Order: sequence, then C-alpha cells, then structure tokens
Amino acid sequence: MDARDPRRYIHRMYHTRVFIQVLGRNSMFRPAWATTLVTVAVLATGIVMPAIASASPPPKILYAAPNGTGPACSRPRPCSLIDAQQRERHVLATGEGKVKNVVVELSAGTYRLAAPLQFGPQDSGQGGHTVTWTAAPGAEVTISGGRLLHPDWQPVATGSKVMAATVPAGLTFDGLSVNGQRQILARYPNDDPTAPRLEGATTLADLNQESAKWADPSTALVRAMHCGDWGSVSFTAGGRTNNALDLHYVGDSNRGQDCGLSLGNGPGRVGPVMVENVKEELDAPGEWYYDGKSGQLLYYPQAGTDLSTATVETAEQDQLITLTGDSAKNPVHDITFDGLHFTGTHRTLFDSTFENDAKGDWAVVRKGAMSMKNATGITVTNSFFDQLGGNGVFIDGYNDGNVISNNTFESDGATDVQIVGSPDAVRDYSDNYYDTVPVDDTGTGPKSENYPRDISVKNNLMENMGRFEQQSSGVNISTSKDVTVDGNTIDGSPRACLNIEDGTWSGHVIKNNDLFNCVQHTGDNGSINVWGRSRFWASSGNNTLAAGTSFEGATGSQLTDSQAKDLVKLDVVEPITIEHNRFWHDGDWAIDLDDGSSNFTLQDNLILKGGIKLRDGYDRTVQNNLLVNGSIFEQVSHSDDGDVIKHNITLGDQAYNNVLNNPVTAKYTVDDNVFWNGGYPINVNPDGHGNQKLSSDGTTVNTQSSWVQDGMDVHSLVVDPKFKAADPTATYDFTVADDSPRSASATRTSR
Repeated sequence: MDARDPRRYIHRMYHTRVFIQVLGRNSMFRPAWATTLVTVAVLATGIVMPAIASASPPPKILYAAPNGTGPACSRPRPCSLIDAQQRERHVLATGEGKVKNVVVELSAGTYRLAAPLQFGPQDSGQGGHTVTWTAAPGAEVTISGGRLLHPDWQPVATGSKVMAATVPAGLTFDGLSVNGQRQILARYPNDDPTAPRLEGATTLADLNQESAKWADPSTALVRAMHCGDWGSVSFTAGGRTNNALDLHYVGDSNRGQDCGLSLGNGPGRVGPVMVENVKEELDAPGEWYYDGKSGQLLYYPQAGTDLSTATVETAEQDQLITLTGDSAKNPVHDITFDGLHFTGTHRTLFDSTFENDAKGDWAVVRKGAMSMKNATGITVTNSFFDQLGGNGVFIDGYNDGNVISNNTFESDGATDVQIVGSPDAVRDYSDNYYDTVPVDDTGTGPKSENYPRDISVKNNLMENMGRFEQQSSGVNISTSKDVTVDGNTIDGSPRACLNIEDGTWSGHVIKNNDLFNCVQHTGDNGSINVWGRSRFWASSGNNTLAAGTSFEGATGSQLTDSQAKDLVKLDVVEPITIEHNRFWHDGDWAIDLDDGSSNFTLQDNLILKGGIKLRDGYDRTVQNNLLVNGSIFEQVSHSDDGDVIKHNITLGDQAYNNVLNNPVTAKYTVDDNVFWNGGYPINVNPDGHGNQKLSSDGTTVNTQSSWVQDGMDVHSLVVDPKFKAADPTATYDFTVADDSPRSASATRTSR
C-alpha cells in the first residue's frame, strides 16, 4: 500500500486531534499547547522541489523507470536506477548548465535491487542545494530487496493442500510475500497472533522432542524469550546431538548473560521458544519452505489465494539504500528521498553480527533498509517502510541534521528508526551491563565526532515493529545528542515504543507523541524506557575511579553520591525533556526512567494508564502531568538526589509507591499536587514497607502520615480537579474546568 494512502493519515489525524483535548489553558495543570491545533500536513503526491531563487536555473530532472535502459535519463527514454545515479554524478561533477538542484524522478513500478544502492560524497548536493530522489506525481514506486518468482505450482501429492514449484537453487532468502503480504516460514508451534509470546510458543524440552522428526535439523532457526522476559534470544542449529538441538546463540540481547548465554554456547535458561525453517513443520495455511540445494519451494496457500495469478516475491537484500561518507569531514550530504516504498529485505537476525549497545539491554545490527553513516542533511520523507526483515532506518555514527518525517513504518522485523553512535565516541566505554569499568577519563561529553546529533524524527506513523526481534522499538536512541522525536504515533511494539539506551549525551526532546499498546510481547518495560548506565553508574553499585584518577576530591576510590551526581553531568550534558505526550500503557510504568537515568524534565504528559518510575538517578523534575490510574514510583534513590515532583494531577487509589528509599535522605521536593479517587481513600507507600493513607477519607490530606510529616505534599490537595467533560474517560478529554481547584502556592512553573 502506498505510504500516502489517506487511510493511514486518517489514523494519524484521529490520534492527534483527540490528543490535543487533554488539558485546558487557564490552570497550572493546563500546558501551553492545550488550545493549539496540531495539524498533520497533507502529503503532496508531486515532486517536492527545493526552494530556488528566481535567478537560478531550473533543476535538472533525470527520469528512471523499472525497465529503463541507456544513459539518456529523459522522459521518453528513462534509464535504470544505476544509470540514473551515474548520470546524476556526471551532472554534479561537471556543473552541467550551471545546475544547482538535481531531481531523479522515478516512474511507477517496482525497482528490484541485486545489491544495495550506495550513495557517497559524490552524490551530494552542492553549495547548499539538494539532490532529490522522488516518485513521479501520483506514482507508487517500490524499492525491493527481493526478486519476482514465476512458480509453476503443483500439489506435492494428490489431494494435498501443499503446493510445490521449482525456482532457482542457491538463493538466500528468509522472507516470502504473496500478493504483497508476508507469509509464514514453516514453524512449530503454528502461528497464533493472539498468543502472548512469539505468536505461539512451547518449551525447549518439547522442542527438542519434536526435533526428532526432522530429517535435517541444521536448517532450524530458533527464537526464544529471554529468561527474564526482557526481549528475545535467538539461535541457529548445527544439528541434533544427544537427543537435543545443537543451538548456537546469535547474540541478539545484551543481557544474555542473565540466562547463561554466550556466543557459541547452548541454549542456557530460556523462556518460551519456537522454531522455524523446518520442512516437516509446513502444515498450516500461509506457511512456506525453500530448499536451497534443490530449488524446491513449498507453500500452503491461504484460503482464497489464486496461485495462477498471485505475485510471489522473495526478500534477499539486508539493505536497500546506504549513504556513507568518507569521514565526518567529508560526509555524504544534502540528499532527499521522497515518496518511496521500501520492502523485501532479508532478516538480519540470523545473517548478521550483533553488537552490544553501551550498557543497555540491547544488541544491534548496524544495518537498515536505509542506513546512514558520516551523513549530514539527509531527509527521508513521505515514504513507506513495509514488512521489512530488519531495521527500517539506521543512523550510525557521525550524522548531523538528518530528518525522518511523515513516513509510515509497518510490521518491520526489528526497530523502525535506530539512532546509535560509535563506541569510540564514549569515554570509558563499556558494552556490557555486567562490566564495571573504573573511570579514568573525567573529560566532558563525547571524545570523537562519531555520534548522531540534531536528528529529527517527526510526524511518522510506526506500527507493529519488532516482528522478529523482540528487543525493538519505534525509535531507539543511543550515544547520541539532541535528538528530537516529535508528533509521531507509535503502537504495537513488543517492548518500549521509544527506547533511550543511555544518557550519553542527552539534550533529546520527546514531545507531541501518541504511544499506546507498547510492551506487548515482553515484560518489565515502559512505553518510553530509559537506561542511564553511563560512566557514573555501575551494576555493582560501586562507582569507582581508576587508580591515580582524581575527581572532586576523590582519588582512585569509590565515589560518594554527591560526586557521582556531578560525574553524571559529564555525560548527560544537557537535560532530556519528555513533554506533551499521550500514553496508554497497560502495565506498571508508562515512563520508565531506569538504572541511573538522570537530568530529565517530564512535563505536560497525559498518562491514561500506567505510572512514572524514577530509579537510581539524579535531577528528575516531574511536573504538570496527569496520571489516570497510575502512580509515581521512586525506586533506589540516592541521598539528595535532586528529584522534584510538583503540580501533577493523580487519579486513583495509589499516589506513590516507593521502594528501597528513605525520602528524608533523598530530599525529594514533592508538593503542590492534586489527588483524587472519587472520594475514596488514597494510599502512599513511602519506603516500600507497606501502604499508609495519604487520605483516609478521600477528601483531605492525612497530615499525620509519615509522608507528610517528612515534608512531602504539605501543600497538596485531595479534591476533585473538575474536568470540563462529564466523563473524561469516555471522551479522552481531560481539559480541566476554569474553576479547577489549586493550592494557593501552586503557580505554574514557567518554561
């Protein structure tokens, strides 16, 4: 389906229009955006031309077609993609006709790539002008990493529903589409979209028993859940030994150690499992299997499929378009891709190398349908990333000023947009949760240029990502700076809808997003999940300096909380802001600031279900948020941690839930909040040892509670906040009325 299909934008418009009705304007609880109409731009189907001064020559337009040949690249004689690129390079190199802007216009159809289309510095715009690769007006243009097959289908046996055809042998594909829809690689147990894990799973013991039926167990690909339900762990099979599969871990989690896993070792302690790519398990509609040695393709068609007319395509290429500069000083730059449909990529889960991603829980393959490295001023817009095998867009290492906007990402195998810097940019880098690296570098910020900065991910629709890799999100940010994620709708993620892997180097702004149905196939995560495992943080709890290293009076020793708090600022050099987002999170925490996440401002958010977690970090301000049926959860607080919780509305029976804390030594600033539970009692758990009543009668603050006695919520109110809508939960309109109560001291914090 074309990314510009109006149905997709009706979906986005619906969520945006409802979202803006959250809070009013004339109260401390009314953010400045409440009366601002958020508009989703109607996507044009014509060419988006760069602005051109009146004295400038018109852009040079080159024309390409799926069956184009020759070097002319003219409208009557279009060329191929490769020839169009060569012609574009000639125009840029020679300044043909003093052309400043170049447009490569692609006519309708599918462009099948035998290798990724590679862009380098020689493909860049010049003198502040742009090279644009775009669909022709009204054309649906598909860039595919697969090939079109022409099967002559015959039943494998009389009366069988399984069909067979001979196609070229020796192909490398693990994705098959029929009439544009991804089919199911033969699997056990059979596919069940309603199942909570892996769309159908069993135990490893049962899988080992089932494998006795297979003629060739070495074809098996096993996907399993992490033993802590923190994403997935996957394996290839070397065969079968001692009545069990000989499994080899591919490294798709940075927390495999929790389960006794390391590369080359067996299955360890895994959760639910499934297997695919086994011929004997082809027994359900939609399943397929390919024998690369013989070229035999088997397929069990789904009901209503007419194979005589069906379009059958493979997914073979890991990547479709790569943009790679020589270095930060000689990047590829100023190229726009507009209105294109990307599909048909191979899964990178089993054919590529995973790299542990900082101290977070993730491991990543630095590939995507579109990947960028040493790239600046790259724009990807109005495009459709459809049923990809791996990541959609990978922004890798040095990148500056790139924009991913107004795209649709649907049912991709891994993460839709990865923004990940290089290890060499990180001081005292550690790539594993368990490694404690004593600090010997007390410099500030990055130590090389190999990280993304000033990246914008805006107005995209991201749905049902992570179909194969369960440690996936709509957007993942790691070792980057000043990333803006604005106005996106993200839903259907197996894990967080948006993940920030570490605090290095911060400055991110996450705003105006609609996030719902996140953490659908894993556990213990938030709609927005953050880890802050930078230099100051050690999994052992000991923040240490290397021998001979000094920092604020400490020399080669364990840091105090105060020293660790200052060390944080060397990596989290700017605050991270999460504001004006709407959440529906059917779990504990819609916003999960975990393991050392520091220097955050959380404001003006509507959390329709779920709460906010603050764990093991410093300087988090939570203000002017509305939590429906959710609480604020302080977990493992340091002394004098700098947290501020004020001017929030909390609806429900649990205001706070704190664990392993002493609120007095933590010195939270908690005040001027409003609580309401329909007149029923409201609880607070100050230190994790049990609830007490913040309000016994449901209408007044219990001043005798230790929470209030210790200085928290002294000026807060237990009172109906008065919404304009009679039933806000029915309309999702949480605009507060003009006469909404507030405490005398509750003045809206200026921004």
